Amino acid sequence: MTESLPQQVMGTDNAGIITTVLGRRNDLLEIRVAETWERRLDPSALGEAVVDASRNAERARAVANADAAVDSGVLDRLKSMRVEDFAAAPVPAATDTTGPGRVLSLDQLTAAVFSLVDGSASEDENDDVVGVSEEAEGWVAVTLARDGTMVGCKIGSHWATGRSGSAITSALNEAATAARRDLTSIATPTGKMSQADQVISDVIAFMANLNK
Repeated sequence: MTESLPQQVMGTDNAGIITTVLGRRNDLLEIRVAETWERRLDPSALGEAVVDASRNAERARAVANADAAVDSGVLDRLKSMRVEDFAAAPVPAATDTTGPGRVLSLDQLTAAVFSLVDGSASEDENDDVVGVSEEAEGWVAVTLARDGTMVGCKIGSHWATGRSGSAITSALNEAATAARRDLTSIATPTGKMSQADQVISDVIAFMANLNK
């Protein structure tokens, strides 16, 4: 299914002026502005149009994912699965939940996963990254979430008025590149990474214990 997905998807705003190109994880790869943009868009609406184009590209990605699931037969296989096809396996209470080789109960494992997810959400909710275009003297900025998706775009209307689509395109992609560069420099806290590693180990131990 993954191999059948397109490497890139594109989306345009409602006016058909802005085009965004996204990668497989909806990460922003490129922004394009048509040379005739001022005929159909007010300069004050440019930033919102860029975000709209990105959202439409994300919808195109969702459609591509769904089509791939159907074409690969994954959905048919999931629909054909029954609970009776899987043998019941009792989960013994964990005798050692601290050292190597420990096996957590399902309740303990679930709690550990929720703890990790809740902690990540609270830490990352203010971690959006803003990239600014130097060639636009700060009048163009692109905001990316931690997963690389676009969540905001600001374009000064006075700066954009009268400028060519290629000039705005260049400034937007410079800002997006700066945001992506800053994203790569954000390190995951060591403690959170260790916690994630431990949860993964516990899940593997849990699954291995089911097969005994």
